Parts: sequence; structure tokens; C-alpha cells
Amino acid sequence: MCIPPVFSHLICRCRLDYRKQENRSLYISLFKHMMSIGSRACYRTALEFSKLILSLDPDGDPLAIILAMDFYALRAQEYDWLLKMFHECEPTRNLSQLPNFAYSLAVAHFQLGDVEAAHAQLQKALIQFPGVLLALTEKCSVQVDSRILNSSFFRDATDKQSKSLTQLEVLYVARCYHVWKESELLPWLENNVHRVLDRVEAHDPLVEEWEKHRQTRYPATPRNILRHIILSDVKDIPILTSEELPAPMFNFDPLPPADSINLYTRPTRTATYEENGTLVIFLRSLMPNYNMNQVVSDEAGDEAAEGAGGAGGSGVDFRRSVASLLDAMRDLVSNIHLPDVPGDGDVEDDPDSDDHP
Repeated sequence: MCIPPVFSHLICRCRLDYRKQENRSLYISLFKHMMSIGSRACYRTALEFSKLILSLDPDGDPLAIILAMDFYALRAQEYDWLLKMFHECEPTRNLSQLPNFAYSLAVAHFQLGDVEAAHAQLQKALIQFPGVLLALTEKCSVQVDSRILNSSFFRDATDKQSKSLTQLEVLYVARCYHVWKESELLPWLENNVHRVLDRVEAHDPLVEEWEKHRQTRYPATPRNILRHIILSDVKDIPILTSEELPAPMFNFDPLPPADSINLYTRPTRTATYEENGTLVIFLRSLMPNYNMNQVVSDEAGDEAAEGAGGAGGSGVDFRRSVASLLDAMRDLVSNIHLPDVPGDGDVEDDPDSDDHP
């Protein structure tokens, strides 16, 4: 890894460039460790690891860790921190455009007892991302009433939006459905769903506005979100297309940046002569330092040296003698022809044989 001696994870100003190949292993190791401890219900520790990963590159966020921070904050009951983070990052990162933050903020307000803000935020989230509702209720094994099932606003939501937005919604449901299994949240969710349907029937301008946004604001899945989906290993997410998931793809470095930086590239060698020939191998066994290309390239310089004053004549004669020897041996090898020896299975015709006509 390209870590300088003064690097410290305790200082939030330390950064690691994800484009450098040697740094990506640290990012991916931290991400997998965060997922591992999160699966063991160590949510506060997982939240701190997500903060660490984000601090390494807060502007680029190469692993889209922002898609998991709200879940760990809710499970760790860090509701105040989640709201504070949202208000600080919203002007620059537009977190309200993500389904996970739209719904998680409503849950945070509800858990803090701010009922009015919770109602308003949940209704806004349902209007922004209606495709979450039916997938969430199905994951929680909740049977919804006929009014919700017959509503085209929720039933046909995924058919009227881009695939990238559907991936974000399915990712949120697959990760956060445990949060909604609390006994107090499901009745609150159902109550606000009916309020949203009333607003849809009343032709609320916000409903029409976000119907257009869902078709235009999510044209394609960014590369960092694709890395997050691959590393999260969520089976419910739609299969990525060949354009989004080029082959081959390695799990230890999924979808490397297009402008990746490799600090340890090996220089390429251009050979003008075949170095694996039988003659070259034979001469190299006699003289390990022998280089055919060096001999030929030095001839022009040696001729110039002779014309200048004849200095270094012994070296010139030696190299010329080696070159002459090579030419002679090359001619010798090329003129050697082995006679054709008949094999044991070859049978010549016998003129005295009885079978001969």
C-alpha cells in the first residue's frame, strides 16, 4: 500500500487514492470486515468502520459506503448522528436523492419522537421512491390491503423508472428490511401509505414532479455503486448487464477505475533478433553475457570510432570476430540436411516375390 509514515486513521485529513492499485486492497479489506462484523450484530463497530472508509476519500467515495452508513446508524441507535450527518452533507452530496436516506431519515425522526417530521419525511420518501413499498412489505411478510395492491402508483412503479434506481431500491430493501419489522413501524407505515394515496388521487404537484425525476435523474449506475453491489453480494439485486459488468471481473478488485495507476509496471523489451533460437542458446551457454542485439548495434559505433583514430581496436576486432563466427555457424547449420532413414514399418517391393505379377 502507498501509505506514508505520517498516515494515521485517527486524523480525518488523511487520504488514500483509490486509483492506485496498491491502495485498493485496504479499501476492500475494510469493507469486507465491516460487512462481517455487521452480520454479527456489532453495528456500532461497523458504523465506525464505515466512517473510516469514507474518511479515506470522502469526495470520491469509491465503494459508495454512503449506501450502508444509514443502516448501521439506525441499528446502532445513532439517530442524532444520522440526522446531523445528513444536514451537513446534503448541500454537496444530495443524499435526499438516495432511497436509503429518504426512508432512514423518517425512521430516525420517528425513533426520536418527532412524529410530525417523521410523517412528512416518510410521505415524501414514498412519493419519491414508491418502488420500495411492495418489495419491503413482501420481504417483511406483510399482507397489504386491496387499495394498495390495486394502486398503479405503487404496483407499476418499477416499470416507470430506470434500472439503476431499481438497483438502489432493492439494495435498500435487502439490507434494511429488519429495521421495519418492529411492531410500531409497520402500522405507522401503513397509515402514511394511505395518506400518500390520497395525495396521488388529489394530483399533488410533488407526485408529478418526482414521476419525471425518476425517469431522468438515474440514467446509469455509477461505477462506485456497482462496486458496492458486487462486494455486498446481495442476491436480490437484478443481474448486471455485460456493459456494467465487464469480463473478467475479480472479486479482490472489482471494476477498477478507468484511470487506474500502477506504480510497479515492468518496462517492455523490444528484441530485433529471435532470442530463443538454438544457435543463440548455444552461444549464451558458452558466454552468459552474450547479447546478439548488442553486437549488431555496436557495429556502427565501432566503425565511427575507427575513423576517428582507431582507439579501442581490440574490442572492435573481438566483436567482429564473434559476428563472423555467428555468420559461419549460421551458414553451417542451414546447410546441414539429414538423410531420410526408412522406418521399421516401411516395406519395399520384392521383384522376386511370388505375389509380384
